[in-house]
Amino acid sequence: MLLKQEQNTNYLENWPEHYYEIKDINERHRVLLDILKTQNKTSDDILRLEVLEFRFGKNIAAKRADRFMRGWINAKTLSTERISFFNKKRIEKEFRNCLKDLAVLDYARNDVLRGEWKSFSEEFILSCINSHSYKQIAIGVGHVSDKNVAMRIAGDIDSITKKLPASFSLEEECKELHEIMVKTYREMLENGAQYWNDYCTNLR
Repeated sequence: MLLKQEQNTNYLENWPEHYYEIKDINERHRVLLDILKTQNKTSDDILRLEVLEFRFGKNIAAKRADRFMRGWINAKTLSTERISFFNKKRIEKEFRNCLKDLAVLDYARNDVLRGEWKSFSEEFILSCINSHSYKQIAIGVGHVSDKNVAMRIAGDIDSITKKLPASFSLEEECKELHEIMVKTYREMLENGAQYWNDYCTNLR
C-alpha cells in the first residue's frame, strides 16, 4: 500500500480544520457560503471563498473544472518539450499562463492559498497513484513497483516546480509551491521521505 492510512473525521468539527475533507466542491462551496452568513465568519473564510472560486469558478455544476489541474497538466506537457532558441519565448509565455492558473503568478500570497496548494498536492498525488499510466512499464505491458511510481511522481513535481521554472528564471516565484508539494509528498506516502531522498540522490 503506497498511501498512509488515515481515519475519517467530522469535517465540520473545529472549523475549518477539516475544510478540505469536504470532497464535493459544490458542497464545500455551499458550506462556506453558509458560514459567511454567520457572525462566526473570519477574514480567512472570505479568502477561502475567493480562492475556491478562482480555482473552480463561481457556478454550481455537476463537474466543475479545476483551474489548478489545468495549469498543471499544461505545464507537464511543456516540460516534455526540448527548449531551444526558436521556441523558448513561446514556451515561457505558455508556462507563465500555467503559473497564473496555479495562482503562482499575479495572485496574492496568503496562508489560505498555501492551504489550497497543499490540497491540490494531495489530489495530484492521489490521482497519480490511481492512474494506470504511472503504473505501467509500457502501454499494456507490465507494472512498476510502488517505489517506481513514487519516483515518477517525484520527477513530475521536480520538473514542473523547479526545473522548468529554472529555464525562465522563475525559481523564486515557484519556490513555495515546490516546497509545499515536496512536503506533502514526504508526508502522504509510505516511505515518502526516503523516496524523495532517493530521487534527489539519483539526480547527483
